[in-house]
This record gives sequence, structure tokens and C-alpha cells, in this order.
Amino acid sequence: MTNRKDMIDEAVLRPGRLEQHVEIGLPNENGRLQILGIHTKVMKEHKKLDDDVDLSYIAKETKNFTGAELEMLVKRASSYVLISGIDINNPNTPLNYDRKLTMSDFKAALQEVKPQFGSDHKLLDSKIQFGIHNYGDSFNNMYKRLLSLVEQVRNSKNTNLLSVILEGEMGTGKTAIACDIAKRSEFPYVKIISPETLVGYTESGKVGEIAKLFEDAYKSPLSMIILDNIERIIEFIKIGPRFSNLVLQALLVYVKKIPPKSNRKLLIVGTTSMCNILNELEVVSAFNIKLSVPTLNSESEIMSVLSKYDGSDEEKRKIAGDLSYIPIKQLLLIIDMTLQQGNGVLTYDNFLDAYRFFLSK
Repeated sequence: MTNRKDMIDEAVLRPGRLEQHVEIGLPNENGRLQILGIHTKVMKEHKKLDDDVDLSYIAKETKNFTGAELEMLVKRASSYVLISGIDINNPNTPLNYDRKLTMSDFKAALQEVKPQFGSDHKLLDSKIQFGIHNYGDSFNNMYKRLLSLVEQVRNSKNTNLLSVILEGEMGTGKTAIACDIAKRSEFPYVKIISPETLVGYTESGKVGEIAKLFEDAYKSPLSMIILDNIERIIEFIKIGPRFSNLVLQALLVYVKKIPPKSNRKLLIVGTTSMCNILNELEVVSAFNIKLSVPTLNSESEIMSVLSKYDGSDEEKRKIAGDLSYIPIKQLLLIIDMTLQQGNGVLTYDNFLDAYRFFLSK
């Protein structure tokens, strides 16, 4: 038995050795329901399971849980029952063996027990620091296109692999958009590969981690991988120029690799601020679709963002009139600084001071 067949020497897997290969996949919803029934059977027999416990709901909410993780979920929920009556100021308080296991215990356990093959919502949320702002037709068209690609992967019988690269200037919100799309997709497996997640890895270590995440994605019926800031992942620097060819080749292979089973689907979303460089390295051509994330380049687009904050329309129009071209992330940072200086209200003078501060760096 193994969790990483890809790490086993092929000589061991040849006929005459380990020649029969049987994959034990992740349980589907019906399978999860049966596993939950097994681990709560004794509780039901001893009438320790409350009537409000809906195992069908739990099975639906535990996408990509393994059998072991479902067992841990039941154990964690049971622990809430045991400690429910304990007084921390009195260590001699007896355990409560009379209370039944309720649905609220399972919901609390779901907040703690997360599947290995799941998605890290906290990490996704941290990448959407200022939220998503629809500032005009250019943004709206690009965003709707992304959502349509998610639905294509979800519903199409012919699309097992789809890759899209988001390109644009620094600060246009490419990472936030990719993470927001990932959350809205509700795919059971979502992982981010970024320079931050690969800090401390050697060159070969990065390749191994990338390979592991993609191989794990192939085990889930619906998966999404975000390749954030690709130029930094491949360690590109302009001096030289230099980059990691080992990591680059690994990305080129996995961006094009179709999931090995027809019932497994993968959406890859890459982001870059150096589209011209990646085009020369043949990265852009490896993706199926290229979408441009626009900057705010009109007064109406800037006003659509400013209108969501407190302040007079006259002050906002003065601000928008002085700006003609600015990335959304920079605008939101300046707005936040302005609100701090103006006690939560946008004013032209405070905005101008904050804007000059950003220009001076």
C-alpha cells in the first residue's frame, strides 16, 4: 500500500513484481454516508446520537474527506460531548456521559477537521484583502469569462483540463480575482502554488512539491490549482536574465498534463505581471486561454470604486478627475490610508497627500 505511487521505482511496478495496481479513491457522497454510519453505529445502538443529527448533510459537507478523516470528525464531535460540562475552575468536575451527540457538535468539528485534499479558505481569504470591485465593463467581461470557464470544467463531458493565465500590471488584483473565483467555484480541491508557499525549498524540492500538489489534484473529481506570480515561482530575475529551468520545465509539463482518469477535472489559473517574458519562455502558449486584467483608466471607473466609501460626491469627483491611470490595488491602499487620516471619510486633500506618498517611494 502507498499514498505516493509516483515515488515508487518503476522497476518494482513491472510484471512479475507488483503488477496489479488498484487505486482506492476518495469516497463519494454515498460512500461518505456509509462510513459515517459505520462510525456512529454504536452510538445509535446505545441511543447516544441525537435525533437532529443528519448524516446525509454531513456527508454532503465533507467533500474530499478520506475514511480516516471522517473517523476523526466523529471523534472530534464526540469530544465536545465529553467536555461540555467541565468547569475549568474545578478540575475534579466529572465528565458528562449522559448528553447525546448533537448536530451542533458535528458542525463545530467541521470547523476544525479539514481534509488533506481540500481547500484552504483562510489562505484564499487572506489573498482577497480588499474584496472584489466591479469597476466597469472591461472588468465585468473578464470576470464573467472566468466564471464561464469554471462552469465549463464543471459541466462539460469533454473538458478534463482547462488552463487560463491572467496577465496585467502589478496591482491589478490578479491574485485576488483568482482566489475569489476559486471560492465561488466551490471545487472540493483548491491549492495555491506561489513564491510564499515554496519559501525554503531547494530547486528540486520545489519541483517535488509542485508534482505532489498536481498528483493530489488528479485524485479529486473537481480541482483547481492557482499558479500565482509565475515569474517568481521560476525564480526569474532580470539581471542575467536568470531563472530555474528545472521548475520551469515542471510547470510546462503539468500545465499541459491531462488528468489520467476521465472523471477527474482540473482548472489551472496562472497569474503574471511579466507576460512578455513568459511568452518568450513559452509559458503563455502552454495555457489554453489568456485574459488581461485591466487597470482603472477612466474617471467613471475610478468613481465606481470611490462611490463605495463615505465622503461628498464633490470631493470624489475631484479625486477621480486628477487620476487617469491607476491599478485597483494601489487605489484601494491609498483610499484606506485616506480613510485613516480622515476619520473614515474621503477628502481630496487627504487623498492627495496619500497619493504623493505612494509616488515618492
